Amino acid sequence: MTIRRAVWVVLGVCSWAAVAAADPPADDCTSAAKAFEAAPSAATEVAVGDCHARLGQREEAARWYRDAARRLNLLAAEASPAPQLVAPLPVEPADHDHVRDWRAAMWTSLAVTAVGIGVYAYGRAEMNDATSRLCDGGAYPDNPSCGPVSLTAAQVAALNDQGERGQTFSRLGLATGLVGAGAAALSLYEGYYRHEARADRVVIAPVIAPGAGGAQLRLQW
Repeated sequence: MTIRRAVWVVLGVCSWAAVAAADPPADDCTSAAKAFEAAPSAATEVAVGDCHARLGQREEAARWYRDAARRLNLLAAEASPAPQLVAPLPVEPADHDHVRDWRAAMWTSLAVTAVGIGVYAYGRAEMNDATSRLCDGGAYPDNPSCGPVSLTAAQVAALNDQGERGQTFSRLGLATGLVGAGAAALSLYEGYYRHEARADRVVIAPVIAPGAGGAQLRLQW
């Protein structure tokens, strides 16, 4: 629309200049018609139409005006760029917050898994330490590889308590690690793999043209 207005302004100025520079029109607008034949353009067509309009020949003037408008529209169409297709834009699913929660849950689950592994390792270390000290103190007389009896009953009881605590810690750590690993695997699937797979199924391709616009929506399932 801006290009057409600018052309119309230039057209009006050229028309006025052509009419002002021309000789007084004859009754049949011969001079204006010869100017159009010498330089066919929308400006000279408007000049001929103005000539007929001043003579009261409205139908003839309207015909020249229509021809000038048609020529102007053709020039504007040639100057207008062709419609352009913008590259398709992947669209994330509407439940973006849900996906973000799954991703946060995955990292939390990995942290829980790490804590579980640490607790399990601590429990096993306590069990091994108690077993080793009981063996060295002769608490296992049926085991020939263990040392002579050197521990008191109180020491043996304390080491047995240490081993039981270690066993409890190891079981708790193992259960925590397994639960955390399972939750991390599920969160990884929901927050990354499944999200990326669904994001590629929704595509919007905008279409931009002079004076108009639109979009193409493509869904896959």
